Amino acid sequence: MCVGQLIPSAIQPVPHTEDLPVSVPLQQYILDSDDKPTEKQKTPQPSASTDADFTADLQSNEFHRITQEELNDLIRDLDLPKCKAELLGSRLQQWNLLKENIRISMYCKRYESLVQFFKMERGLVACTDIDGLMQTLSINHIPLDWRLFIDSSKLSLKAVLLHNGNTLSSIPVGHSVHNKESYENMKILMEAMNYNKFKWQICGDLKVIALLLGLQQGFTKYCCFICEWDSRAWPLHYS
Repeated sequence: MCVGQLIPSAIQPVPHTEDLPVSVPLQQYILDSDDKPTEKQKTPQPSASTDADFTADLQSNEFHRITQEELNDLIRDLDLPKCKAELLGSRLQQWNLLKENIRISMYCKRYESLVQFFKMERGLVACTDIDGLMQTLSINHIPLDWRLFIDSSKLSLKAVLLHNGNTLSSIPVGHSVHNKESYENMKILMEAMNYNKFKWQICGDLKVIALLLGLQQGFTKYCCFICEWDSRAWPLHYS
């Protein structure tokens, strides 16, 4: 049997005597630290900042309200569309974080600076000043770095400039929701964009290529864009 020294918490209870009275709780508690601060360890008082660009008013309780310029920069940095920009501005205004006379509906009209470069003719909207549009978008326009993508359906026609390498975003330059797919509408689109001046490379499906080559509209499903023959002229086909 191993006998060891008992710890104080494991000893049996003993009756209180004059040498061991009942403890009485204190009426007041004072926190006393063993490490009393000396003169060198006293808490430093707040002093003025040495940074010239930093200014803090400790007595002012006013919070910063966002200005129109700061809101515009925030929306531009977040790359928000106009619907999301309006929602963000509305929530900030609801929380009283914007200054007075801040315009939120202005983000619906961000296209106004670009409208001047487009023109509508015979139901077709096309960009008539590509260089001016590129300059407004802060893009150096080099025609060899861009290609023209054209897509058409029975009731719509779309034209978009795509950057070679996809380094820059695509730029819509033509659109129509009423014109049918035809050579005449393709010709109007090319003349409006002044294609003969820039001569971008054109990319599209066989139907668009056939329309640009002047094939008839009804024979573009199984057309041969090399020989430009009618696909329905079976007796004239090579066998």
